[in-house]
This record gives sequence, C-alpha cells and structure tokens, in this order.
Amino acid sequence: MGTICTFGEILLRIAPEKSGEKINQTDIFRITAAGSEANVAVALSNLGKSTRCISIISNDIIGDKIMRKIRESKVDVDYIAQKSGSTGIFWNENGLSVRASDVIYDRAHSLFAETLLDKAFIEKALEGATWLHASCISPAVSKIACDNTIAIVEMAAAKGIAISTDLNFRKKLWKWTKSADEIKAVYEKIASVCTCIIGNESDYQDSFGISGEYDYIAKQIFDRFPNVKYIAASNREAFSASDVDWSGRLFTRENGIKEYLSNKYILTSICDRVGTGDSFASGIIYGLNTFEDKQKTVNFAVALSALNHTTIGDFSYFTIDDVEKTINSGGNGRILR
Repeated sequence: MGTICTFGEILLRIAPEKSGEKINQTDIFRITAAGSEANVAVALSNLGKSTRCISIISNDIIGDKIMRKIRESKVDVDYIAQKSGSTGIFWNENGLSVRASDVIYDRAHSLFAETLLDKAFIEKALEGATWLHASCISPAVSKIACDNTIAIVEMAAAKGIAISTDLNFRKKLWKWTKSADEIKAVYEKIASVCTCIIGNESDYQDSFGISGEYDYIAKQIFDRFPNVKYIAASNREAFSASDVDWSGRLFTRENGIKEYLSNKYILTSICDRVGTGDSFASGIIYGLNTFEDKQKTVNFAVALSALNHTTIGDFSYFTIDDVEKTINSGGNGRILR
C-alpha cells in the first residue's frame, strides 16, 4: 500500500478555552493546528496509514508550530512548503444547547490563497501516492487556490491515483466568484476525476443543485460522473448543538447501486463538532483502503467520527482499537477496566 496524500490549507484555529464561552466574552484562547485535509492526514496516520500533507504555510514560528504538531502524528511534511507570508486562521466558537457553533475565517491573503504551485512541485509531492484527498474547501479560498486544486486532482488522475473529495460547501469562503454556475462548474470539474465523493445532504444541494432522498442523490451523482465508484454521506439529526443522532451511509456501484447503512450513535454533551466530518471522511478512506466489506467501512467511519465528537480540537488521535471497542460496545460508554 502506498501513501495517502492530502492537499489543502493548514490553519491555526483560535477558540475560547472554556466550553460555552463566546469569542467576545473570553480573554483566554486555545490555539491549535487545524484544517480539513490536515485533519484527514493526522487521523489516517494515527490509524496506521502512511500519509503526506501537501500545502504551503509561513516560515515563521507559527508555521514551525504547525509543522511540529503534524509531525507528532508521523505525517510526512516534506511537501508542506514554508515561505515568507501569512498562515490562514479561523476563529471558532463552539455551540452549546440552543446556540449554534460559529466560524470566522481570516484566510483571504494567506500563502495558500496567493501562491500558485509549481507543477514540478506537485509532481514530486505525488510520488508514491495511491490515494489523494482534496476537499472542496480549497477552491473557495481564492481563484489561485482553486487553480491549484484542479491542477493537483487532474495530475493525480493522469497518474492513476484514486481521488476523494469532501464537498464541504463553505458559503462564507466563496468570495472570488458569486456566480452559482461558476461554482458548480468547479465542483463538477473536481468530481469528474474522483473515485469517492463525501458530503452531507445540503452539500450535494449547494454543490451540484441535487436535492432529494439520498438514493436519488446517489443515482444522479453516479450518472453524471462515471469515474465515481463510491458516494459517502454523513447524517446528523440534530436536537441541539450538544445532542445529535449520528449515522452515515455508503453507496457503491455493484450490479446497479448498493447502499450500506451504518450503526447509529446517540451523541450527548458534545465537546466539539468541528473536524468530525473530516473524521468521517478519514474512516471512509481508511475502510476503502483496508476492508473488502463495505458495511464494515461505513460502520468504522461513523464510529471514528462519533468518537471525535468527544474531544476538543480538529485532530483525531483515535486508534483502530478505540474504534473497534466503540463498535463492539455500541457506544455505551462503559468504563474499561
């Protein structure tokens, strides 16, 4: 098995240290490394996979802090370029009970947003890769970031590398174009070379204009994009910001379309929802690269992401053993003695 590469912006996440505090209320903040694709690389590395981040960040103490944190999980950082400039930031305010979570982005003039990557750099970064994950957050950041994302997925496709994307529609980030048709064209260009597409119900509506039941969405995606072999969807039935029913499903092309529904977890007193969708994506990628059994894949992905709701911060530090214990127990949370 080769290396699983991820491409996307690595960020600093700044959030109130105490649960329940608002940004304009607190004076003490927790500052951590984050970013959708880095989250996936770290999660997969902690599950025992060989992973590599491809990105660009600042060559100052901030960039060094991020590099050190990613290295802790044994992710290959040789293709995280460091240059003079700024690293992207987002401020996160965790929701609680009836109050929704909120995210404020400061990414407009980061190195990732303003640096056109050299094709020779991308070529070397993809050496030895068998899978590339590039979420659709990156194209929203800037026109340059969009061009970089399209270049890397098209180069990976030409090399026969399997590609996954998480649709991750971020309305707050789409500023370089407000054209719904242009945004849809970007998503379609990326999806056309993908092996696996991941998203929730609203992502498919916002990205492709497809709405309806998941079986209808899956048929539409498979019909439009013949290279797509797998479609994964997380399902969050929210009762409040702190309490949800969490499940997922996986569709495959198997003598038509086959659907696999996961176990369901009742999640209460959630610590942190940010990054949990990335854990679901990580579990799907792990399963598709590990198990023949697609039911096992979606059960693994949902259990991993359920666990990530129980910790603060984007990165997932859970092991295979952690996930298997959760699956076997049904998530009852009993003390392990």
